[in-house]
Amino acid sequence: MAMTPKTFVRTELGSTYGEVVATVPAGKRWVVTSLLLSNYRTGSDSESANFLKLDDVFVLHDVKLSPGGVFTLDCAQVLEAGQTIQAWADGTYGAALHACGVEMEA
Repeated sequence: MAMTPKTFVRTELGSTYGEVVATVPAGKRWVVTSLLLSNYRTGSDSESANFLKLDDVFVLHDVKLSPGGVFTLDCAQVLEAGQTIQAWADGTYGAALHACGVEMEA
């Protein structure tokens, strides 16, 4: 079984509740091993509240990041074909997500 290291998503977060930022393709399985949230704004009023779901289950809920702040999470979560990564921020405060891991044949 071939296993390929992969970036699943690297994007700025929108403010739409439950926004799908990545979906596991048909015939694949993802093992999410690393999540990184950042707030790249610098103004003192630019705190971001971030939310993240894996397969519709909250992993992070209302995580506050100060301007320039970074949050990392090492994990080992398996997502099957059709399952999603959902992420959004409360407002448009410069929040971004990077999720990576290993992709393999299902």
